[in-house]
Amino acid sequence: NSFDEIVRITVGSTTKKTFKIHKDLLCNVSSFFRAALRGGFKEACDQSIDLLEDDPDTFERSQLWLYSRELRDASETTKDVKWTVLVRVFLFGEARGIPELQNAAIDLFLDKYVIQNEIPTTLLNMIYGSTRDDSPLRRLMVDTMAHRADLSQQGSRGWFAEGRRARFPSSFMFDIAIELHKVLVGRRQIITDFEKVRSVYHVTVPGVGKSCDQDQAVEEEEVGPT
Repeated sequence: NSFDEIVRITVGSTTKKTFKIHKDLLCNVSSFFRAALRGGFKEACDQSIDLLEDDPDTFERSQLWLYSRELRDASETTKDVKWTVLVRVFLFGEARGIPELQNAAIDLFLDKYVIQNEIPTTLLNMIYGSTRDDSPLRRLMVDTMAHRADLSQQGSRGWFAEGRRARFPSSFMFDIAIELHKVLVGRRQIITDFEKVRSVYHVTVPGVGKSCDQDQAVEEEEVGPT
């Protein structure tokens, strides 16, 4: 049985950890591991891969998802999982071609937001420093703040107070200005329930079509002011 084949994945540089994982389980969800372990590379012959630049804790969390389709272990609640853990899992999924893992991270990220009704702005530099312009994680950060946060607060505690806005990535400031303009001129509807539109922030999985929510989002982007 091909599902009985085990591969060794060594993760980390300073602190290394080796994981033993069923080969087909890994290859079936990841374009990176599929190419490495089923192609003509050295890793395919050795049935082992070194991921020196990756974080062992992030890989372990991803391994949990691989076998259980959950990013929480049995002892954790949604609130227990740290925001930074979910961002790192999303980035790992992006780097290693695992869109379903990225979507699982987005879903739990949104679940935390719904429960806590806020997302730390300290995540902005981490997200904007590690993602592309079209990243769904960037879009989620912009949308939650543009559509739900009170951006009108004045004074030193205001969103755009001089000392605070200097800590925000300039690309984020541009993105949120564009989003607020779209809302103002009617090109975007106000999002009141992020649970209902969560698939808008999902990465496309090969072989799986876009959802109605994703199609609707594209249509709204293309509608000009009346």
